Amino acid sequence: MAPRSSSSPPVAVPSADGGAPRRRRPALLLTIVASGFLLLDALLLGLAGWYGHRPVLLLLAGLCVAAVGGVVAVRRRYLSHLAEVADARAALKREAAALARTLRPPE
Repeated sequence: MAPRSSSSPPVAVPSADGGAPRRRRPALLLTIVASGFLLLDALLLGLAGWYGHRPVLLLLAGLCVAAVGGVVAVRRRYLSHLAEVADARAALKREAAALARTLRPPE
């Protein structure tokens, strides 16, 4: 299956008022919050390590920055899996429609 672009496909979410579904990007808020906390930790650990002359804290700050890259990589992998599931659902729907046409009695 060909990989999709890095932008995430919008997902339909039912609206609270029962109207048309609104669109959102899956897990974007979670990714932003996780990355933000890790970057804040990295900044604070880096400052404490720099001003306190503690290289272990600088190492931990670097690990937090690397973890942000991990969060982004996992999100991209998650989105590619979502795209595969969407493609599989569309293929299944087409196959079910073809079977329904085949089983329909002649008129």
